[in-house]
Amino acid sequence: MAPWTWVDMADLVLDLQADVVALTEALVNIESVSRHEEAIADAVEAALRRCAHLTVSRHGQTVVARTDLGRDERVVLAGHLDTVPVHDNLPARRVGELLYGLGSCDMKGGDAVLLSAAATVPEPVRDVTYILYEAEEIEATYNGSGCSPRPSRACSPPTSRSCWSPPTAGWRPAARAPCASRSAPAGSAPTPPAAGWAATRSTTPPASSNGCVSSSRGSRSSTG
Repeated sequence: MAPWTWVDMADLVLDLQADVVALTEALVNIESVSRHEEAIADAVEAALRRCAHLTVSRHGQTVVARTDLGRDERVVLAGHLDTVPVHDNLPARRVGELLYGLGSCDMKGGDAVLLSAAATVPEPVRDVTYILYEAEEIEATYNGSGCSPRPSRACSPPTSRSCWSPPTAGWRPAARAPCASRSAPAGSAPTPPAAGWAATRSTTPPASSNGCVSSSRGSRSSTG
């Protein structure tokens, strides 16, 4: 069985330029049941603040990062940090090319892709706002997706929080595309992609001079 890494919450540092599967595993290993997202929000905020090309703000347990390049259009990418309750599915474990663990599909795998893009694409052709929000798995009263620029059919009901500046001219909602992974009950057990779906492999993002500082302090490894 492949080794897994357990990190002390007090010393947790996410490396956003790591292999995206390794980043997913690190996110899964931070327990973040709805209404208890502080630890993962702290880790995400700290990692994004190490990226010089991003402006980062914190609103409750929701983290917002944005580029400000003066582009004519802005794209919003959002993913939730919370999960359903734990049910004997932590810590994460790897079996071959599959990663198992609470939230691996819903939606820490997606969060890892989002965070990797935020860190490794310092000059996108459109400005980008990245939203990592709290409390998607429970009632909308607590939902942090109110940090999106404006409601749409693809968005959860907005909250009273306001943490995103007005969109630039030409802003329009981005189209949604099929995801390469499929969720199992409780979002914890991935299944192989069906025919015609693009499988995600363990590849390391190319090196870039984007001002992000990576670190791996405070970790220790074990096997299980």
